[in-house]
Amino acid sequence: MLFLDTKRGSDIRIGFPESTDIEAVKHLVTGVIPADTSATILSDTAKVSVLNVPENIGSLTNEQAKERVLTMLQQKNPWLKTQEVTVVYIKSHYNNKEKCTVGLRLPIPAQKRLLEIGKLYYASSRVSVVERFHIHQCIKCHRYDHKTFECTSSVLVCKLCGENHDVKECTKRETRFCTNCSVSDEFKLQANSHHSGARLCPVRLQLQSELSKN
Repeated sequence: MLFLDTKRGSDIRIGFPESTDIEAVKHLVTGVIPADTSATILSDTAKVSVLNVPENIGSLTNEQAKERVLTMLQQKNPWLKTQEVTVVYIKSHYNNKEKCTVGLRLPIPAQKRLLEIGKLYYASSRVSVVERFHIHQCIKCHRYDHKTFECTSSVLVCKLCGENHDVKECTKRETRFCTNCSVSDEFKLQANSHHSGARLCPVRLQLQSELSKN
């Protein structure tokens, strides 16, 4: 699917779903664009999420955090310097402020390469890369943004009632308690309206919304 994006100042930006389409249609542009108009031919972009990035961003502004993370990613993964990469999203983990999830926008060929590799290097760590909108939820503590084997909680939390036991052993199966809403200032009052695995959990929906609009 071809799209034209006209910018103020008579600039025209043309995008294509695949980078291989660019050469095939360049002849359509040559000789057609007026002499006083510039044209930039771009491949379309896509997004990935970089998980468990070992960076405490609490003392930084959002823009400072994005710049710091991008700089480190480019230093440790030099091939990214040749790509048009933008940090579009960055968020600290709920239960571990020393780590964060980062959303990147980059050309489709680079995105495909990243997903095939499945990892990037950051500082002295190796971090996982997944498609955007992929939300991890730990099945031990039921918090978001980390996998079960990465969980730092020392106790098992029931998905239904929120107490410290396996869901299979729960004797309060009619009780509903969401561990994510219970620690959210915005949604704390809704903690008793659903369990921690609910797809319509407002914390989960907010996270999905933030990912989709960035």
